[in-house]
Amino acid sequence: MPFFLTVFFKNQTTMNFSYFTKNDLIAHIPENMLSEALSDKNGTLSEAEILAEIHGAVADDIHMRISPKVKVPFSANIPPIVKRAAVIFACEAVFERRKVAPKDNPFHEKAEKLREKLDKIGEGKAPISAGLSKSASSAVIISTPAKTVSSAGRLSL
Repeated sequence: MPFFLTVFFKNQTTMNFSYFTKNDLIAHIPENMLSEALSDKNGTLSEAEILAEIHGAVADDIHMRISPKVKVPFSANIPPIVKRAAVIFACEAVFERRKVAPKDNPFHEKAEKLREKLDKIGEGKAPISAGLSKSASSAVIISTPAKTVSSAGRLSL
């Protein structure tokens, strides 16, 4: 079952984008461990609210790194590097929430490597995805000679 997030920030702006789902996290972290990590011992926040906070922090981290060269947020056609980074950063955050030190966090090293890649994208030293330059347009114009005139110069249909 997909888990969709609508993130509310302190200024009450609604962000309608989702870089990861709970199922994406379950693919990397056993569900019982994930549920335990997302439970609020004080009972003030629901699992959905905690996931929304993690999503907001992850999105902010990604946006901060790539926004100098890439328009964010992505509401559709999320580049694979952004999707991958969001999932790994979220998994790292789950372990941080469990008070696991960075050296013992199984996602910390992967997250650091992805941060380096995102920084390169933000500096303009790497494309956002393979085959797509950082300044690629969303429209393409292809032109070919018209085939309405024959080689003899007569109009042909």
